[in-house]
Amino acid sequence: MKRVCGEKGCKSAAITRGMCNKHYRIAFKTGKFEPVFGLPIKLRLERGSQINPISGCIEWNGLIGKDGYGKIGIGSRTKRTHRAAWEEANGAIPADMWVLHHCDNRRCINVDHLFLGRALENHKDMDEKGRRGVLRGSRNGAAKLTDEQALKIC
Repeated sequence: MKRVCGEKGCKSAAITRGMCNKHYRIAFKTGKFEPVFGLPIKLRLERGSQINPISGCIEWNGLIGKDGYGKIGIGSRTKRTHRAAWEEANGAIPADMWVLHHCDNRRCINVDHLFLGRALENHKDMDEKGRRGVLRGSRNGAAKLTDEQALKIC
């Protein structure tokens, strides 16, 4: 789903800071950017996201990493937004636990869509939903042999 500008009534695509190019330039020129440093994480998460009315996901519109997960700066480090949202609502995440999505939307920070699980549970969840792209044989980019060559060896 395309990210939409956060300004009321605007249907343009969001480019940065949750705004379209037009509204971003206006805010930049008029100095209407509110400082995000020093604001509580919960407030930053609320301001940087919007509700998807179809899925009920609260989707992060800020920085998105190459892996598709939202990121937020906390101190001198970045943290995945779904983990930050979970910690704000439920406290610290135990060291051996992962924060998983029921909705399979990596940008979602809706705490009702998140649950704790271990790595094994995450892999089972991915396998059940067909999301783990395990490439076997010559389809794997690290393969040294074609399928025919491997069959000749056997």
